[in-house]
Amino acid sequence: IVVSTDMDTAGKDRGIVPIIGDEGVIRTDGSTILGADDKSGIAGCIELLTLLRANPDWSFPTIEFVITVGEESGLVGSRHMDVSQLNATHGFVIDTAGDMGCVTYWSPTSVYLTVTFHGRKAHAGVEPEKGVSAVQAAALAVASMTLGRIDEETVANIGTVTGGQARNIIPDLVVLDITTDGSITPGEALASAGATLRSLADLVASMSDEPQGLELGEVADAGASS
Repeated sequence: IVVSTDMDTAGKDRGIVPIIGDEGVIRTDGSTILGADDKSGIAGCIELLTLLRANPDWSFPTIEFVITVGEESGLVGSRHMDVSQLNATHGFVIDTAGDMGCVTYWSPTSVYLTVTFHGRKAHAGVEPEKGVSAVQAAALAVASMTLGRIDEETVANIGTVTGGQARNIIPDLVVLDITTDGSITPGEALASAGATLRSLADLVASMSDEPQGLELGEVADAGASS
């Protein structure tokens, strides 16, 4: 079997002050993340190795340990892993929330979208009439989106927004990085992403008679229901 976890966290791991409460729960002082996702998984792997080594008379199958990087930024490490090097046919991924002893046997589908808004660059103080703001187009699009928890099993988030060059230049480019997670099949998720893009394109087109555009740079299925 394979036992897997990841070693990155959803934030910076500097200045963490762990505090062990009276009930045995580890927390921080509130100024940083704890990083239990997924340091707790690594701790579990180390504990398992320690127990197996301390009890050579135990009977257990061959265990392969896999610790990946870049999980929070899009399963980067696992995407580049050579799975042909593994012999296991079954495995456990120690990376989920829930009560102690629970096993998650079904995962949501994650879809990552990179959406680029195109406008027209111009000097904001001299000739703003000649410009078309990609920021304004992106802002209107974001305002029209349903984000956060959409329903019991679906969430959506815009993780990064980049664009613009200077305060006095009307920006001609803005990029949104969007992620969605839900209990749908990869095909349904990609179809939904396409429908979202068409809605955004209609919104952008309705803003002005000036030429502007919308580009979908990436639609990546980052996880499959199983």
